[in-house]
Amino acid sequence: MSRIDYSKWDHLEDSDDDYNNNDDNDNDNASTAENHRPRVTKLEQPSRITTQADGTLLVEPSSPTTTNKQPVIMNHYQPVTTEDEIPSEWIIKGDHVILENNIIELWWSQDRYSVTIRIRLASEMKIKSVQIEPILSYQDRHCATGTQTPVLKIHTSDGSVWFEGSLSHPVHLAENDDDDTVDWTIVTHQHQKYLTMILYKATPMAGMFVWWKRPLLQCPERSLETDDDNDSNNDSRRAFQQAWTEAHQQFVAETSRPRNAL
Repeated sequence: MSRIDYSKWDHLEDSDDDYNNNDDNDNDNASTAENHRPRVTKLEQPSRITTQADGTLLVEPSSPTTTNKQPVIMNHYQPVTTEDEIPSEWIIKGDHVILENNIIELWWSQDRYSVTIRIRLASEMKIKSVQIEPILSYQDRHCATGTQTPVLKIHTSDGSVWFEGSLSHPVHLAENDDDDTVDWTIVTHQHQKYLTMILYKATPMAGMFVWWKRPLLQCPERSLETDDDNDSNNDSRRAFQQAWTEAHQQFVAETSRPRNAL
């Protein structure tokens, strides 16, 4: 029977190596897990993330972005983007003009006696009246000698002024029109509404024709040099000048010839 010497028990030290080893392993594992735990970082701007050889992540901002971006202004009205949608006769001796911060879009044309203005309307727009003050009567169409500028006003159905502009030349009423109203109507072209106004040109005297460079003072002026009528007028003036020069030379030759004594 073996005997156990209990006298050395007093010199034994408590040792829990397994427990301590377990704690150390747990701490190491926790430390390792902490090191490998993903960290979420909020990127304030577009960036590029690259994994380095040692496992670190390199964050680099991508191409710089402009911080002071201009605000995008959305209008309920969008101008026409192609001239193919508009008949060519809408701008005969006239032009296509966009006014009032891309809100008013108009086409104007002219002949010797009148100017036609077409303004594109939004689908919900309702026009009540079109007024021009002052406007001459038909009988006074050849008496446009005043200096007062005619003002065009377009009123909507609620009575408010939707558009106001000064005409570049005086106009008169149509024949047999005594109620001081402007000749206007609403037409539809390719499912789009247009306010169409016909303005009759007034002149200082009969037999005179005035070609407008613009219908409204806020419109840019157009050149008249390429107009066919203007070219024909230039040809007529040149022909007249040449004929006058030849006649003058012939007159000088006749007067300088010595006369026979009586």
